Amino acid sequence: MPPFINKYWPYLLLLLFAIPLFGMNVHSYHQWGDDYAQYIKEAQNIAAGRPYYQSNYVFNPLNTIYGPPLYPPGFPLLLSPIILYWGLNIKAMLYLITLFLAILLFVLYSYFRKSSSAPTAVCLSVIVVYCSYIIDFKQHVLSDIPCLLCVSIYLNLRKGKELNATRIIFLACTAAMAILIRSQAILLLAAEGLWLAIDVYKRIVAGRFSPAALSPLLIIFFSAGIYFVVNKLVFHTPQDAVNYYKNFYTWHTDYAGIIYTDTLYFITLIKDIFQHSSHGFISQALVSVMSYAGLVSGILGFILVIRKRILMEDLFFMLMCLLIIITPVHEGLRFFLPAVPLYILYCKEGIYRLLKKTTQVRPYKIAILLTVIYLALGHEDYLRAAKVPDYIWSPNTRNDTVAFQYLIDHTGKDDIILFAKPRALTLYTNKRAMVIAYTASLDVAKKQIDSMHIKYLLWRLEVSEPFFKNYLRYSHSAVDSYKINDFYTLYKLR
Repeated sequence: MPPFINKYWPYLLLLLFAIPLFGMNVHSYHQWGDDYAQYIKEAQNIAAGRPYYQSNYVFNPLNTIYGPPLYPPGFPLLLSPIILYWGLNIKAMLYLITLFLAILLFVLYSYFRKSSSAPTAVCLSVIVVYCSYIIDFKQHVLSDIPCLLCVSIYLNLRKGKELNATRIIFLACTAAMAILIRSQAILLLAAEGLWLAIDVYKRIVAGRFSPAALSPLLIIFFSAGIYFVVNKLVFHTPQDAVNYYKNFYTWHTDYAGIIYTDTLYFITLIKDIFQHSSHGFISQALVSVMSYAGLVSGILGFILVIRKRILMEDLFFMLMCLLIIITPVHEGLRFFLPAVPLYILYCKEGIYRLLKKTTQVRPYKIAILLTVIYLALGHEDYLRAAKVPDYIWSPNTRNDTVAFQYLIDHTGKDDIILFAKPRALTLYTNKRAMVIAYTASLDVAKKQIDSMHIKYLLWRLEVSEPFFKNYLRYSHSAVDSYKINDFYTLYKLR
């Protein structure tokens, strides 16, 4: 084998796995939903030099489970160059998401290589990135994959090296960027704080404390400083989303029930890491076995690791688990995504420990075999991701374009429109839009609508919830209506 290939074969192999990602779930349209629309709207504001929070989305304080009034500026900041040069180009944004995922392959290899052989590190990286959930999720312009990348960079920089000044600065910048992209990444600093307390205590007890042990405190301090400057000074907003997220934990009273339900839900999430959409009986059986094997090996590996030692990354993993268990919001694997590489590492430890007593096969050969099986079982998902679906459930169809143009032409600048996906409506029409208070009673919703003098309600087939029609029947408030097309009807409320 030529010296170049012999030296760089892991990177060449990772490059081969990175290339197909650019042909999977990269479309010129976006599915319905409107988290993405708020990110893009904020990115448009940054690109245009406007206050980034001015999106025309009217936050409804009575709807405690809908989207926040604004998102952190990190991900919109990443999107803003795309907006500046290509405008509202969904495909270009999805290529950016794919680029982050491709880079993640190499970051994870570097991270896994610190505790595994080169073949095993390649296999673990591929398993994470080619998780069917992630391949499917990459068709959304959302902050989860960029956050996963930043957290992985942080864990890679943090692992197994002394904290010199340069490393502390890089860690602080990476942590701040991760938090600016997704607020949940603040658990990195919480884990650093816990690690600092544990390490200092152990050093004091052992009589070998030194000021160098306080290095994690510098990471926390500088990260918080960078976050404050960017979030509070550069991108100052007159409101924040703290109360919105606080509602997650205050509008429920049965906390024991929540913890029980979320623990069962968390187990399902772990199994979802290994799930593929296979249709054959044998394939489904193998996927089921793989999911349960992943659950058992991961738990076993985690126990084995923390019995031997507890590092900052283990504390971060535990905090991520705790976040899922105490948060009564079920959004799938996306909330747990930053911890998936750690869980895969625990799986490796558990599998190696189990097989060490039963076989003499080299560990890297086991890793290769399991990776081949994992990818083979996921081939249907990968092929589906490379095709354009027969049916497109998207706000980018002709019916939607016609309806949005009608709203632009026939509603006033200051009118508020009630819609099931208000942030998508503001993105495509620049109109003020709000979701109806469907978590409240019909009477409460009517009082709010009347007090705000809301003029329009927009109904969209296959998108609007029944609560909208129930409200119209209950309130008898529609004084007029206009059927824009077979999908859209605009109701005038006053």
